[in-house]
Amino acid sequence: MEETDVRLVIKKFLRRWPFFLASLVLAQTGAYLYIQSAEKVYLIQASLQLKDQNLSEKGDGNKKFINGLELLESDAVLEDEIGILSAFSTIRQTVEKIGDFTKVYRSNSAFTGLDRFFSTETHKEGVSVVMDKDRPQLIDTPVHLSFVDSDTFLVEVNSTDACLYDFRSHRTVEGKHTVTIHQKGVVGKPFMSRFLSFTLWPADKNGDYWNSRYYFVNHSLKRTVESYQRRLNVAPIADESNIVNLTLKGVIPEKECVFLNTLSAVYVENDMRRKNQLGLRTIDFIDQQLGRVADTLNQVEGKLERFRASSRVIDIGASAQTLTDLLNRLEEKQTERKTQNQYYAYIEAYLSRNASLNEIVAPSMAGIADPSLTKLLNDLNDLNKERIAIAYNSSGDNNPILRILDMKIENTKKTLVEDVRNLIRSGTISIAENQRRIDQVKLKIERLPENERSLNNIQRGFRLNSEVYSYLLEKRAEASIAMASSAPDKSVVDTARQVGDKPVSPNPSLVYLVAMMLGLAAPAGLIGFRSYLDKRVEDESELEQKTHIPIIASVVYDTQIMIRRPP
Repeated sequence: MEETDVRLVIKKFLRRWPFFLASLVLAQTGAYLYIQSAEKVYLIQASLQLKDQNLSEKGDGNKKFINGLELLESDAVLEDEIGILSAFSTIRQTVEKIGDFTKVYRSNSAFTGLDRFFSTETHKEGVSVVMDKDRPQLIDTPVHLSFVDSDTFLVEVNSTDACLYDFRSHRTVEGKHTVTIHQKGVVGKPFMSRFLSFTLWPADKNGDYWNSRYYFVNHSLKRTVESYQRRLNVAPIADESNIVNLTLKGVIPEKECVFLNTLSAVYVENDMRRKNQLGLRTIDFIDQQLGRVADTLNQVEGKLERFRASSRVIDIGASAQTLTDLLNRLEEKQTERKTQNQYYAYIEAYLSRNASLNEIVAPSMAGIADPSLTKLLNDLNDLNKERIAIAYNSSGDNNPILRILDMKIENTKKTLVEDVRNLIRSGTISIAENQRRIDQVKLKIERLPENERSLNNIQRGFRLNSEVYSYLLEKRAEASIAMASSAPDKSVVDTARQVGDKPVSPNPSLVYLVAMMLGLAAPAGLIGFRSYLDKRVEDESELEQKTHIPIIASVVYDTQIMIRRPP
């Protein structure tokens, strides 16, 4: 293969330097025009702390100064929290809270048909469009606005596949229509038609907003959420850090800042709401038990008052004290075991209807310290969290990992149900045996004098219910203190702000560099292609390279010299 002499190639390029200069000028001019006309994209950033490294996480969970605090603690994995933060449902809440589904553009073109290609999105400048969300509206269809004067505008729509969308239910209510609108409206007053209902407001009444043309497009909730979800990026600031940066690119920094700040607030509010709901369910459960015990206690108090009024027996003799104490202990144990059986039945009912484990009252609140039951509940809760984390990043339910997790969850549920049923059977046997002992003690007490026996029964019932009532009050106080002292594990570290004072796209340095490379490559390619097709020898050095024969002499050919022939 013939080798290329680089010096010859450079020589050819240098002889045609005007072409390179012209190409560079054209390329740099095009780059400048592109930078001036291209849509400016800005980078917005906010920071969140997704998990609080507090003392309660570092210490022993069984040694907390308030036993009820473990009810409201969070043990979320950072990856799970990132998944929740960037999930469709969280972003949907944010978008619904903001409620902005309309984009307004200022046209930079002289022709309506080119508005979509030569336009700039505006926000709180020029004009703003307030949609009537109580009426169906056109979506994904450009609505062109031009002004007759400062108070009158013209609405123009031409579409063959327009759809109507209900912003209250967020559903498409009618299929495709052929829509043609050519109607005038008044600034500041509702514009009404079959397919549109909105009010146009100037951002600045003293401005020259009527000297420009605009168009706006309504988007559905799903499309708006997907747009934010596609552009949102959530990443920890370091491998071992619980602080994450939320970044979003957009053409209007103020609008993107509002979204990131609202997203952060929604995420923190959801976390507090979840914790408070668990505490409220616990308190509600205790209040129900308190109400029942209080009714029973009132009845016993009334019975005791009536008995003392009708008889003069105030105390029980020493002979009945031993039996009374024994009966009290047996009945306290009987109450405790019945409460435990009720709790086991409560867990079995929740599992049978596949309710969320977050709603189950903690075993400690029912006075149960069963390590096996607690471990099974924790294992099932951990499997559910793992499934949620994987489901956020999964494209469907056919993910094999999800199927494996579902099998593990189902097996754990079966084991838990079987364990609970065994505990119920064991508790039932224990209750029956304890009841037999209670009956024996009662038979002995029945031999006591009638008045003493009656007073003993009444006082025993009063003490028993009073102790249960005090115990429930203590647990309620613990849960209330836990709720009152709980703070969100998540917090906003930095509110949303624009990164730098310049847009991140287009990048002038990169654009000019690419333009320079193209400006040099284009003429070089053309010259090289022309040289490849041209078989003529241009100078002596090229002839020597191709023939490898030394040149002895040269003959100059000049078209201006006339050579005469001899006579």
